[in-house]
Amino acid sequence: MATGVNKQVGSKDALLAMIPSLGPKGGEFTGAYRQAFERIVLKGEDIKTVISELGPKLRDLFKEVGAPLPPPDSG
Repeated sequence: MATGVNKQVGSKDALLAMIPSLGPKGGEFTGAYRQAFERIVLKGEDIKTVISELGPKLRDLFKEVGAPLPPPDSG
């Protein structure tokens, strides 16, 4: 896994986004991320549809814990 991560980070067009700690709510972020991955990548669902459904939930989660949104949504 480390080899893959290093290749990705070392890529010319890599975009690094660090997710701030969400404390006890971190599992909720992980669950939403996995759900998005499964729906978009594995099931082929429409990206905009999935993001429009999960995006507000994630924004609310970050707001609830007082953490800034990661890029590109932080700006």
